[in-house]
Amino acid sequence: MNQVIIYSTDSCGYWQAAKRYFALNNIKYTEKKVDSDPIARSELSRYGATGVPLIIVDGELIKGFNQARLDQLLKKPVIECPYCRASLRVPKTSGVILVTCPKCNEKFKVNSN
Repeated sequence: MNQVIIYSTDSCGYWQAAKRYFALNNIKYTEKKVDSDPIARSELSRYGATGVPLIIVDGELIKGFNQARLDQLLKKPVIECPYCRASLRVPKTSGVILVTCPKCNEKFKVNSN
């Protein structure tokens, strides 16, 4: 399951679009409100962001609401190569797929449901 964190404010229209997207796609997330939480505001600043929403999916930053990028990150689960332990994304399908690790070139099967 993906870890999703969203830095937001109550008045942000793009945050409302992101919220609808997550509801429609049944995606769980942690919301951090920068307008009422000084710790969240400080974290936002450390990421170099000057506005909201800032969406973080499994450590990857998305500044603003970018549905195409969210689809790309959320619809491809992160797996670990059993040989070299590299992290890679695979498409969600119904069943088992054969994956070749781009780092070590080993082939292995993954259930990508």
